[in-house]
Amino acid sequence: MTSEFEQLFAVKDAEQEQDPSSGGGVWKVIIVDDDPDIHAVTKLALSDITYAGRQLQFFSATSRVEAMALLSQHSDCALILLDVVMEEEDSGLQLVSWIRDELANNYVRIILRTGHPNLAPERDIVQNYDINNYLTKSEVTAQRLFTSVIAALRSHENMVEVSREVSRVIINSAQVGIMVFDHQTRHVVEANPSARAMLGLEQEDIVGRPCTTFFAGKGSFGLDCLEERRKGTSQLNMEMSLLAANRPPVPILLSAVPVMIRRKPYMVTTFIDISKRKVLEKRLEHLAYYDPLTQLPNRTLFHERFAEELADARHQREKLALLFIDLNDFKQVNDQHGHLTGDLLLQQVARRLQGVVRDSDCAARLSGDEFAVILRNPSSPQRVAEICERIIREVGLPYQLEGAACQVGSSIGISLYPEDGTELEDLLMQADTAMYRAKGEKVGLHGCYRFYSSRLSERSLEKTVDI
Repeated sequence: MTSEFEQLFAVKDAEQEQDPSSGGGVWKVIIVDDDPDIHAVTKLALSDITYAGRQLQFFSATSRVEAMALLSQHSDCALILLDVVMEEEDSGLQLVSWIRDELANNYVRIILRTGHPNLAPERDIVQNYDINNYLTKSEVTAQRLFTSVIAALRSHENMVEVSREVSRVIINSAQVGIMVFDHQTRHVVEANPSARAMLGLEQEDIVGRPCTTFFAGKGSFGLDCLEERRKGTSQLNMEMSLLAANRPPVPILLSAVPVMIRRKPYMVTTFIDISKRKVLEKRLEHLAYYDPLTQLPNRTLFHERFAEELADARHQREKLALLFIDLNDFKQVNDQHGHLTGDLLLQQVARRLQGVVRDSDCAARLSGDEFAVILRNPSSPQRVAEICERIIREVGLPYQLEGAACQVGSSIGISLYPEDGTELEDLLMQADTAMYRAKGEKVGLHGCYRFYSSRLSERSLEKTVDI
């Protein structure tokens, strides 16, 4: 038995009141002609016709505009018997173009009839318009009309059946999940095999349950999406989570489209698993923002973090300290033991830095042997000095790297917010300036730190640390 889900894809506008392949119901036929006698004669000639166990139901229109209104109400119409010349010489032809191009209805069969063949030459009409037959009224007999109508109904039936079968194959073989929800209750109407496999559930465990059972994401799913889609403002593709059975939520890309089935609103959704894409995105993000050697934030991420911390400090009326750190005599380690040992040393320095600062602080590798630290809301310059001394002592401890004994020192430059400035570029430049000053004043491997601010020039806050 054909389900509502399959009917949905059987025709362009799934608003049928009957299943064309079943024995019940009627064939809807619209007669469009400005001559009332033509309506009466046509109905009389076709009144006793039955095809595939179904009789004909007639609707009448005397103009192109009336016919357009009827078609909007009865999109499941099987056949139109259409006069060419009505309120205008080409009213019928205009209607054909509207049906095929604007209404996008390729299922309804159209038989053109004209009492003015000179105004509408048959050869031109058949070549330029998508119609199924062209009859001159003066030549139409009851038998010819009968033959044309039966042929048109058979063509309509075959098109719908082929469309249904193709849709059934597409739905069942589609590698994407397809689900349909009742718009009013937001309960699942149907789920295709791919959707069932992704959920790890059988059909009976899916149908009839709320859509929120299976999908999670930002905002209200279903009703809001449908209303926004009708306004033409909603985003068709949404990233959500599929709540599969007995496994973590699966990230999906979901598309939602509102449709009408039997004049009742539904939501058709298609979705694909984007887990691999998300993993790749995370890898690319890590490569873009983290140093591959030390796994610390790189220069790009450091600048972003510093801008964010600076904005938060302004908003919260808090303080910040920025430390620029340069290793002393790192080049000698590279020259003496090789770059592999130098890389191992940089990794150890990164771990020691992370061991000194708090989780709320940020340690980064800017380049080569240059590092930086953002200290959030330090209690005082004295506290910043204590942290610098700890960094110098930890970094300055000996290293045993694959049999190679190494030791380096560190020079640290410090700028403070808001004492030294309030702008990001100024604070970065000041910390860099202070670091070069510390570098120039170091003695051997002894670590040294310097504040940028001239108001903090006391030796207690600006000194060389033995290592």
